[in-house]
Amino acid sequence: MKKLLTVFVAILLLALVMTACGGNNNQPEVLPTTPVTTEPQATPVATTPSPTPEATPVPIPNPNPTAPPEPIAATPATASLIVGEWHLISTDDPISGSGLTTGWGYDTYFFEDGTGIEWWFSPYSGWQEVMHFEWSSNGNGELTKTYMLADFDVIIHYLGMEFAEAVDSIMGTPFVYSYSVANNNLTIGMDGVTSTSRRNQFRETPLITSQLVGEWHMTASDALFYSIGMENDWGYDLYFFDDGTGIEWWFSPDSGWNEIFFFLWFAKDGEFSLTYIDMNYPVVTHYLGEEAALELIDVLYIPSFGEYNVQGNTVEIYFYDAFTHTMHRN
Repeated sequence: MKKLLTVFVAILLLALVMTACGGNNNQPEVLPTTPVTTEPQATPVATTPSPTPEATPVPIPNPNPTAPPEPIAATPATASLIVGEWHLISTDDPISGSGLTTGWGYDTYFFEDGTGIEWWFSPYSGWQEVMHFEWSSNGNGELTKTYMLADFDVIIHYLGMEFAEAVDSIMGTPFVYSYSVANNNLTIGMDGVTSTSRRNQFRETPLITSQLVGEWHMTASDALFYSIGMENDWGYDLYFFDDGTGIEWWFSPDSGWNEIFFFLWFAKDGEFSLTYIDMNYPVVTHYLGEEAALELIDVLYIPSFGEYNVQGNTVEIYFYDAFTHTMHRN
């Protein structure tokens, strides 16, 4: 049973599949700051990935003493193609696939020194640095990946103690994957499970996500609430911060601008998610009544999904529950 569980976890890690919490309607407890005592000890959780994470020089492990892996420097034509930041876009694994459809995101950083970091984006708590690994390539389409550190507080919080123990059991164990790089896509496979990630151009050019960062003023909406408000001289502004958080402001003709909602957001390659996590209850109650305020509280921590398109200083966000916001950059 332990062997089967170990193989199962290895396959899940291939696709960054720690996604079991999508759809949780309850606000998660604050993640503990003290990591579970394991060897090696996990690094503290980070709520937002650094734009330029620092790679920690760690010797590349030798998974097979009789056939040591090629040094990365000896295979620049293949290994160098892996170096960089990648965002998971598709997988045939049902667990990770469901995560992608419920607002989760997965980024992997391959550093030139043979180390790497895996980040998870939760619709409920934003980006978190979860796994550290070492990697090498033999130049023949094989990628060796060895997980060295994990933030077990995050894993336990979202996946439970049993899964965390299984992850702990594979720390330091090399796994060999097949891979290919084409058209800025990295495809990795093992044991019949294949995942594809798209290269982020974060270092050279702004992410498409960065097009949304900033303050936007709503100019049109076919959502009835907002359209009626604008007809009566109300205003709505959304601030998208580059750490994946945001604030929605409402302008009242009699009291001016008020902070109303606080949210988490994620956008990539035309896909968008927004999750309200807090609300200015007194202001909403004053203008909409207590019953409406209680109904709005019920939608906190429920992600909304859609698509977005930025053209110049105008953005359209189409939500899949069939309404569109049009906003102009302030």
